[in-house]
Formats: sequence, structure tokens, C-alpha cells
Amino acid sequence: MSTTQLGRYPIEAELGRGAMGVVYRSTHPRLEIPVAIKVLSDQYSSDPSFRQRFHREAATVAALNHPGIVRVYDFDEDGPVLFIVMEWVDGRSMRSWLDEYGRFSVDVSVDLIQQLLSAVGVAHDYQVVHRDLKPDNILISNRGKTKILDFGISKLIDDKHRLTATGSMVGTPAYMAPEQVKGEPVDATADIYSLGMILYELLHGEPPFTGQLPAVLHSQVFDRPRASTAIPSPIMEIIWKATSKDRSQRFQTCEEFAGAFHYMPKAGVAHPPVETLSAEVAVEQEMEEPTPLPARSDGHKPAGVCTYSDCNERRGWACAYTDLTGRKCNSWWCRRHIQFIERTPFCPRHASVIRALAPTANTIFEIKNRPAVDDRALPLAALVAEDVDKDVTELVRRRYQNRQDVTIARDRTVRQTWSGRNDVAWERSWAALKSQGYLIRIAVRVAADEPDFVQLLIGNTVVFKEVPDWISRRREGEPPDHGDRARFGKKLFGAILEHVDAPRPVPSAVPAPAHQIEPPPPPEINRTLIEGMVLRVAASATKVTGYEVADVLALPFSA
Repeated sequence: MSTTQLGRYPIEAELGRGAMGVVYRSTHPRLEIPVAIKVLSDQYSSDPSFRQRFHREAATVAALNHPGIVRVYDFDEDGPVLFIVMEWVDGRSMRSWLDEYGRFSVDVSVDLIQQLLSAVGVAHDYQVVHRDLKPDNILISNRGKTKILDFGISKLIDDKHRLTATGSMVGTPAYMAPEQVKGEPVDATADIYSLGMILYELLHGEPPFTGQLPAVLHSQVFDRPRASTAIPSPIMEIIWKATSKDRSQRFQTCEEFAGAFHYMPKAGVAHPPVETLSAEVAVEQEMEEPTPLPARSDGHKPAGVCTYSDCNERRGWACAYTDLTGRKCNSWWCRRHIQFIERTPFCPRHASVIRALAPTANTIFEIKNRPAVDDRALPLAALVAEDVDKDVTELVRRRYQNRQDVTIARDRTVRQTWSGRNDVAWERSWAALKSQGYLIRIAVRVAADEPDFVQLLIGNTVVFKEVPDWISRRREGEPPDHGDRARFGKKLFGAILEHVDAPRPVPSAVPAPAHQIEPPPPPEINRTLIEGMVLRVAASATKVTGYEVADVLALPFSA
């Protein structure tokens, strides 16, 4: 293999070596962007059956278009060498960060695992299982975006081992599902198991099972991860479900896994000034009579009882939210369910309103354009936009990364706008701009007159409008499904990909489809005839109409 050129890609530097091969840095000759090239080792490149599967899997892997998956631009070969051309990521591996910091906070760990679940869920929709998820195969960009490496490659390696050794296993022991250890067929739940192990390590600082290889493999089959003082008990329960030895008892989809974080019991973390805590006896006398609001629970609660469903706690606080008309919320919430922002108590819905508007103000008391107390549009817009924020930001950045004249703009807050002439709406947007204006603008909007409908705008055109499933279930009186929020986020982001992202490059090693229709050949032109036509026009009057020119040249004319 040449040390300076690989096919049409110039080799600029070696980045690293591993069991699968060597990774180099290069520049894409057509896109003019930096890329990483993974050259597979000889044990794979020299195997004829592996080469056939390599090219057969190329189209499937290249179709995995998600900002959380390292994009594959090309599957190719240079003589006996097989290589993969991938997106270049400015950042470091998750393993590198763990080695430096030991472990992450709860908020950071949950954010990282939610990003991974979003990407892995899309791959599972294409029936692609990673099989070897681990911190070494996950990159974290300088912007905090996770990127998964080697999707599809692990399946090729797995297939090769299965052809050569019955009951063989492919993966990393500390993150392998029991069925992988036993050499059984794997499905999407094997990736879910690995993500549960990764979440444990992010919070605890090391995987659940460590030590000699036989002991680790035995524990993967028979032992449950031990509880850790660094992991809150609600999250530990989620990890135990994700890493169940019986695959039927695990989360069956990434969306179910992601939804568990939204519905897990929350610890009593509200620590307001002691003097603001109400006495149980004085609750009814100190509370102002609240203005009637839409019901927040399944049944009516007496004054001074927590508004949260299935909670009868009396000791608590009234929500301090006040809208522009002076109307107060005053709904009552206990220590577990109240939320404090700048030492001020808010109910969960109005806490989300304050957080959505706070980035534009120095303090929460300077926030302008506060919606009405019973407005539901802004909280829904803020919730849905936050769920897709990192993916949309990375999508826009990735699309215009080689354009020095383009600026990427991302709203940090939900802004008030107008739907039609007089109707208020709330939206959050992402855009790519040039000096002349927008190249592209993406917005998630919820109108005040339709507070249950989420709209997606590309430019000024509404391309998606739908009621989230959890709202539909609540309307019908159905029990909540914890995966609804993640599924809706995936559906919304899928609509963004469909309308925004450029078509994927076709891998050069994939043969063209059979029976391809060839374009017709260009017509033959008689130069002498054309010269005669031009002379006839020149010999006519100086000023002629388009119709007259066409008539003299005997050409069709359309006004």
C-alpha cells in the first residue's frame, strides 16, 4: 500500500492503530473537507468472502444518516486493501474523557446516554445492530455531541468469526450482553445492554464487572451490576432493567430506554431558604385563593395539597409565576415536585417556561413576554425543541462545515412570534446564514390557538404538524407510554432530515443497479446548416421580434 495515496485520497497523517486496522487523516477530493480513513487489516482484506460482504453491506451502512453516527462517505479498495472513508470529528473518545476525569455528573451522563440512544435507535430502524458499543467507539466532539464509530463493521467481523468458529463471540467483554458471551444470535437488545453498562461506567467511574477475563464473562451471564453510591437509586433501577440477563425483560427499544429518564421518580432535591417552608397547620390560611386553571391531575385536590397526581403531601409551596396581566398561578406543590429557580418556587410547567425564556434576561425578574398562566404552547415548544436541539445543531453544522462564508445560528431560547396576522406562537429556530440572508432556517413552533399541535417549519413553510402521542393518550384517558416523547422526537427529526439533509454520496464500490436507463445521446449538429441559418437572420431587418427569429430559423418559439 502506498504511504502517500489511497485510491483518490491523499494520506496526510496516521491517527492510530487497532485490532481492525489503521486510521489515517485525509481530505475528500470533491467535498474538500477533512475525513478519516480506516484501512482494514490483512486478516479481513485478504478474505474473499469478507470482501464480498464488505461491498454488500456498504449501502446499508451508508444509509445511516444521523448526526450521532459518524458519517460514512465511501467504501472502497485500493488493490488488496479495503478501506472506509468517514466523517472527521474534532474531539476525543469517551474513553479519553473518562481516563482524564474518572466519572461524570448525573446530568452530563444522562445527556450523553440520551444522545447515544437517539442515534442507536435510528440504526435499529435500519435493522443494523452495532454489537460492540463501548467508550472507545464513541467520540465526543468539542461541542459536546456524541458520535458513534464502526456501525456495520462489527457485524462484518461477527459474520467472519461465525463462518470460522461455531459459538464464537465478538465484542468487548466489559460491555457484552449475555447472549454475545454465549455465542447466541443477537438483536437490538444487545446494544441496549451495552448502553446500560456504559451509563454505569459514566456515573461510577468503571464498568460493573472488572478483573480477569473468565470472571468478567461469568458475571455478564449470571450477576447483576452492584449498586453504587455514585448512582442515584432511580437511575440504578433503569440500569438494572437495561442490563437484565433475560433480553425480554430489558427495554425493547431505545425510545423506551430514553423515556425512562423522563418518568423516573425524582428525589427531593428542592433546597429553598428555610424561612420559606410553610407549616402544615398554616397552609390554608397563608395560601391565596388561586385563579381557576386547567386541571393538572386526574382528580380534584383540596386546597393546600400537592397538585401532582397521586401525591397527597400538604407541606409545600405555592407556584410564584405571574403573567403580564398580573394573574398568578398559586398552584400548590410539595418538596418533591416544586422546582426552585433563583430561590423562587415554580410548578413544573412554569419552571419550564422560565427556563425557556431566561437566556434572554439577566435574572428571571427581567423576563419579558411572559405567556398567560394557562398557556400550554410555550412549554410544549420548549420541551420538543430541547429534545432535538443537539441533533439539529449538528445537522446544520455538518452540512455547511466547508463553507467559510456561512454562519450557523442557534436560538438559545423560545421566542414569541406570530402565526398568521394576529395569533401568538412560540418557536425555537436553527439557521445557516450568509450576508444576503438565510440559506436554510428550521423552526419548531407551537401556536397559542392550537397548543397541542407541534409544527415544523422549513423556511416559512409548515412541513410537519402533529399532536404528540402523550397528549393524545391523555385526551383519550389512556395510561402514559414512557417511550412516547422519544418516539415523537425521532419522528420530528426524521421530518427535518427528509426536507433538509442533502442526498448521501453513493459509495464508489457499490455496483450500479441493473437495467439503468441511459440518457439519450446529444443530437448531431450540421455546422454548415447552422451557418446558413445565421446568415439568413443577419440578412433580414435589423430589428426583429423573437417570433420572427424563430420563424426564420425554423425553430419552435414559446412566448
